[in-house]
Amino acid sequence: MDSARWATAHLMGTDVHVAVVGPDAAIEPSSVVERLAGLERRWSRFVPESEVSALNARDGGGVLVSADTAELLARSVEAWHATAGRFDPFVGDLLVELGYDGSFPWSGRRGRLPAPRPSPAQRVHVDVATGLVDLGPGTRFDPGGIGKGCAADLVVDGLPEHLAAATGVLVNVGGDLRVWGVTPAGGWEVEVDHLVGPPVRVSLTHGALATSSTRRRRWPLSDGGEAHHVVDPSTCRPVTGPVASVSVLAGEAWWAEAVATAVLVGWGIDGPDPVLVDLSGDLGVLVTTNDGEQFVLGGRGSEFMVVAPEADGTLVESNVLEGSCREVVG
Repeated sequence: MDSARWATAHLMGTDVHVAVVGPDAAIEPSSVVERLAGLERRWSRFVPESEVSALNARDGGGVLVSADTAELLARSVEAWHATAGRFDPFVGDLLVELGYDGSFPWSGRRGRLPAPRPSPAQRVHVDVATGLVDLGPGTRFDPGGIGKGCAADLVVDGLPEHLAAATGVLVNVGGDLRVWGVTPAGGWEVEVDHLVGPPVRVSLTHGALATSSTRRRRWPLSDGGEAHHVVDPSTCRPVTGPVASVSVLAGEAWWAEAVATAVLVGWGIDGPDPVLVDLSGDLGVLVTTNDGEQFVLGGRGSEFMVVAPEADGTLVESNVLEGSCREVVG
C-alpha cells in the first residue's frame, strides 16, 4: 500500500488530522482541511456570520441554510429522538449561562448553574429538501461534538467521486474519526485515552470512532464550583454521574458521537438503562468510570484492546473481554 500523506490544522476548537493514501496525483490532504474549514465558517456559534449564529439569533421563524447545515440539523434532531433526549444539542442557552460563550481556551467569564427547563428540541423543524430551518422561539443550537462528527462524515462521504486515484482516507476532527477505503495493514491504529484507567487501542478498518468526556473543557463557576461542556438535558446541569468518558465505534461519526454522549449522560450508578443497551446493539461502546473501571457494550465491543504493561515494562494488548473491562449485556 502507498504511504499516507498528512495535513493538520486547528479547526472547530480542536486539532484536525487528515491522511490520504494513494498516488501523489490523488486529492491533496490540504483540500480536505479546506473543506472542513468551510464547514466551521458555517457552523461555529462563535463566528457571528455563521449560519448557526444566524439561526440562534432568530427568535423563531424559518431561515434558509445550506444543504450541509440542513443535514447537520436533521441528524441532530434524529439523534435527539433516537436517544430519547439523552443527546440534546439544542441546549446552547444552557452552555452560555454556564459560561461557555467562546471558543476554548476558556474566555474567563464565570457562569452559573441554570434553572431546570424543558428541552426545546421538540420545537425544531428542519426541511432538508428546501434548507428551511426553524429552531423555535428561544432555542440555541450548539453543534459541538455532533458538528465535528458530521463534518468528518460529510467530507469523507463526498470524497469518492473525486478520489479516482486515491485508495483510502482518514479524517480526525478532535477525536471524531471517519475512514474510507483501504487502510494500513490491520487498520488505522488509534489509541483511546479516557484520562483515567488503562489506555485502549482500536484498529479502525471501516466506519467511525468518537469519544465524549467530562474530563476536558472544564472551567470555574461564579459560586466556586466547576462546570464542563456535557449537559444532562433532564437537569440542565453538567453531568455528575459515574462515567468519565465513552468511546463508540459506529458506521458514521455523527451517530458515534451522539451515542457516546447519550451513554455519558444516561449511565447511572446501576449501569446503563435499557434504552442505552438497545442503542449499542451493533456498535462498540467503551465506558470508563471516574474510578477507572471499564465496561464494553455492543457487538463491536471486542474491538477495543486494553494496553497493559508487563513486569519488564513491555506493553501487551489484550481483548477487553479478557482484560480489565467487563461486558454489559441486555
